Formats: sequence, C-alpha cells, structure tokens
Amino acid sequence: MLRGLIAILVVLSCQSCFLFTDDPGPDPVNVDPLPEFLSTPSSYIIAKGPIDEGSGMVASQSMPGNLWVITDGNTSAKLHLISNIGAYLGAIDLWPATNRDWEDIADGPGPEEGVNYLYIADTGDNAENYGTYKIVRMKEPSGITDGLQTDIISFKYEDKSGLDVEAMFVDPATKDIYLVSKRQLFAVRLYKLTYPYSTEVENVATFQGSIPLNFITAADISKDGKQIMLKNYDAVYYWRLKENETIPEALSRSRDVGAPYFVEPQGESLCFDNKDSGYYTLSERAYNEPEVSLYYYQRKTEE
Repeated sequence: MLRGLIAILVVLSCQSCFLFTDDPGPDPVNVDPLPEFLSTPSSYIIAKGPIDEGSGMVASQSMPGNLWVITDGNTSAKLHLISNIGAYLGAIDLWPATNRDWEDIADGPGPEEGVNYLYIADTGDNAENYGTYKIVRMKEPSGITDGLQTDIISFKYEDKSGLDVEAMFVDPATKDIYLVSKRQLFAVRLYKLTYPYSTEVENVATFQGSIPLNFITAADISKDGKQIMLKNYDAVYYWRLKENETIPEALSRSRDVGAPYFVEPQGESLCFDNKDSGYYTLSERAYNEPEVSLYYYQRKTEE
C-alpha cells in the first residue's frame, strides 16, 4: 500500500507533463511517423497458479505464439511457458541455477552465432545491499525440456554498492546488456555490460546516464534494435532510435510515444511480440485478486 501511494504521488508530481500527450517535439531525422497502438488491448485471463508472481516475460522465437515467463524471488528457479492467449503450457527447472530475486527476462544473440539466447536478470534488491548480481544465460529451448545448460554472468555496478534493478534488455546488434534501475524518484539510472562479458570472473556494469522516469519495472527492445519500451506501474513508454543515435542518447528523452496501458494491480512484465507488431503486459497477482490477465496491444495498421 505504501509503495503504491508513493508511486502515485511521484507520478502526479513528476510525470503529468508528458503522461497524457504524444507530442515529443520536432523530429528532423525520423521521416516515418511514430507508431500508434490500439488503445483497447486483447485480454486473456490467467487463473491463479504457477505464475502468480510473474516478474518478467519475453516472446519465444523458437516457438512463435508463446511467451516465456519468470517469477519473482522466493519462488523456484523455473522457466515457465504460456501461450499468447494465456494458456499455461508447463515449466523447465533450471537447477542448479537459483532464484534470489529474478526480475526480468530478455532474449538476444549470444556467444554462438545464429542462436537465440535467453537472459534472466537476478538483479532485484529492495534493500540495495547485495553488492553483486548475476544474469542467467541459456540457449532458448524449443520445448519443455529439463537439463538446460546455463551460464552465469556475475557483475557489480561501477558506482553503486547496491542497486534495485527490475528491467533489462540485450542489444541485438552488439550483444551488450542494458540494465535500468527502479527506485530513483526523478531519473532512473542506465547501465551497460559490454560484450564480451566473462562467465568466469566478475564483470562491471558501467553507468550510461539517466532516464527521466521513475519506478521502472520492465523493458524490451525490438528484434532490429531500433525500438525500446520501458514500463512502470502506471504507464508504458516507447522510443525509436534515430539515425546514428545510441541507446543511451535515445533514452535520455522522456519518451517518443506514451503507449496505451491498462493499469494492472502490480504490472512488472512487458515485451514486444515476436514480430514487433505489438506488445504484451502481465501483472503479478495482487493479494485477494482471483486472477490476472495477459494484455496484448496491437500496432495500428496503415489504411
């Protein structure tokens, strides 16, 4: 309750200037219009069950039409699979990997060319006192099969001894991993793990700049690396990289589009679909909520 109240107060004081407008100002480099999404999403009920604590989601590339979901800390280290209409399809046990506080999942290239990898961010830290964090990486499976081989990418932040991070994405062009902090009131922090990162020694995530938003809970990047989405508990934000623009440069803007979002009880998951033609959101099941829904926002088509 307290966190929700704080979030509402911060939104009212810090975001009202751009939450309800889609005018990012002059755009001399991008000549194509920015995308629009249907304001009313498709909705699919997910009954109480294994993904009540869903904290991250990504569209499957190996099994189009499905979504991988991870759950929050204090739950099993499992990779859950649901269909794009909310049907639960099963889970993969990722033992010996552990789930201290899993907060986001991303996909992208990895060490083996032409192979899609999944990346799980074990980066939650409410008290900001852990100091070291990890990302669990594996080749994306093509079915529900236990015994997946996982790599652990351990790291620390170059300028913070502890940091709560719930949003991550992997640049498909460079394989760099980007992490977005959650709790700063006026501008969250962007960090990068530069590829190649080690699976043997601790890596250092370098500070890339600030993003003028707050309470960020999820992130994703399009397959072409030119579109980025972030969300907090109250809104979804979209950026499109301009010509020769870097990811930190793009994210230094408040957003390019304020995308539609039906506010969820505790929305912590966001991803593009596997064709980048829309996006999904999913909430953790709040106390006394009988169920949650998977929402899909379709990109408007040209008439």
